[in-house]
Amino acid sequence: MVKTSSYTKGRHLAWLKRQNEELRRKLEQAVAREQQLADTEALTGLNNHRSLMELATQLFDVAMRYRHPFSVVLFGIDNLNEINDSYGTAVGERILEQVEHVAGAGLRSADSVGRCGVDTLVIVMPMTTALQAFAVAERIRAAVAAFRVTTPAGDAAAVISVGIAELFHPSRDATVERIIARADEARCAAKKSGGNRTVLSSATHCNPTLSSKESSPTAHSAETLRYMAEARLHERAAAPADVAAEAIDLPNELRLYQIELEMQNEELRWAQEELEASQSRYFYLYELAPVGFFTLSEQGLILEANLTAATLLGVARGALIRQPLTRFILPEDQGSYSLHRKQLLATTTPQVCELRMIKRDGTRFLARLEATTSQNINGVQEYRALLSDITKHKPAG
Repeated sequence: MVKTSSYTKGRHLAWLKRQNEELRRKLEQAVAREQQLADTEALTGLNNHRSLMELATQLFDVAMRYRHPFSVVLFGIDNLNEINDSYGTAVGERILEQVEHVAGAGLRSADSVGRCGVDTLVIVMPMTTALQAFAVAERIRAAVAAFRVTTPAGDAAAVISVGIAELFHPSRDATVERIIARADEARCAAKKSGGNRTVLSSATHCNPTLSSKESSPTAHSAETLRYMAEARLHERAAAPADVAAEAIDLPNELRLYQIELEMQNEELRWAQEELEASQSRYFYLYELAPVGFFTLSEQGLILEANLTAATLLGVARGALIRQPLTRFILPEDQGSYSLHRKQLLATTTPQVCELRMIKRDGTRFLARLEATTSQNINGVQEYRALLSDITKHKPAG
């Protein structure tokens, strides 16, 4: 009887511990949800002003400590009140959601975006120069300019003005609030200039801008470089004597050219890193895809093939070029392949067929061929095909 009582008490105690752990887990989840709600906007899920400023201050402190680049992009929707008055607040909220979605899309995990007013958004970008931030801002501005909401009263579209400020002078930009203020000043300048443009903050008021009326983002690249070079020159002049000593004997204009070259080299290194990352993504997404990709001429000759395609056929990729795909199709299925091509060229709609194919070493396999047609940059029709081995699902005869 004593043993049974002890056993029962032990089971009850274990049950109470499990219940306690479950309650603690639910409490932690509830606290986390409440914290997220406290830090984000209910409408879009972006950081609210308080949480944004906390993140911005932390990132700014790191930039100041290690002298890393640091930029702030500030967006203002110039005509939000007019949209609300003319089309209704529901349309205004939809446009606001789209602007915030575009602003948040494509940013790095290190970047932070949030609200700083009813019609104002802020993007904090650590390890980013003003020129790099300028490219991001222009992408967002162009996407917003193209967005329309159709209503019975007509199409509603947002007009945004963008200001950018970079940490140039640690003594002048002593707080992140000051950099945000300079970005806001640049935004106001963009709005006064007609809106739908991006303006870089400058103490000398030598601001390169870009609007939707201008043909390319490089229209003011030389002016932009000179503006930023002058800012860096002022920063170096205010640096300790041992830092600036090496440049004292150089004429002012030569020093500006030197800084411009340094900045161009920084941009080139950044572009090279982006190119290498893009090439790496291309290699894994295209070359190492689980299926073979081909580009064929109108005559059925292989023009391009990925590594997977070469592996499927057991041939080095270079040896595949200018070879007819029919070389790898069993004679019994040549008719099916010919009919597949005729239907594809006649209808120009994607076609699928199954073919028995043979590798270079004589190994047979059953393949699924999915193809479509397109025109290359010279207007010549091409045949793009996707090849997969389905032998395991349906053994070849």
